[in-house]
Amino acid sequence: MSKKDWFKVILGISFLFLGILVYLVDRESVYFLEKLYITSYDYNVFGDLGNHLPTFIHTFSFCLITAGILSCQKQCYPIIAISWFLFNTFLEWLQKSDAVVTVIPDWFEKIPFLENTKSYFLRGTFDILDILSIAIGAILGFLVLLAIDKFAVH
Repeated sequence: MSKKDWFKVILGISFLFLGILVYLVDRESVYFLEKLYITSYDYNVFGDLGNHLPTFIHTFSFCLITAGILSCQKQCYPIIAISWFLFNTFLEWLQKSDAVVTVIPDWFEKIPFLENTKSYFLRGTFDILDILSIAIGAILGFLVLLAIDKFAVH
């Protein structure tokens, strides 16, 4: 991987840490933090923005990380951004109905981090503002990738 690719990956991971911070200070109970024996707090530091920041950060970060790992050129950036938009939107849309849990295999419950899949869909709620934050994350991810290509040192 080139220096620019490493920069994309590191920048993406850095934003994921910001996402973890949102969960640490704005959520009462967070599954993945509990698995790591980290206590979260419900301080509501980010206000209403904290409700939608994680979906933005997830989409934005994974656009950068994917582009860096694949070492792809700017021709593939739209594909990456659209793919992450569609994936995250699909997961959000699945939260509209509890019916999705009927197709989640029971053996997921025996695999670390997958054992909470049913709960994710049962307790999660569909929110159109999350779709908007996903779209903004994909667009901004695409634009940042273009900026890195244009301005970063080769």
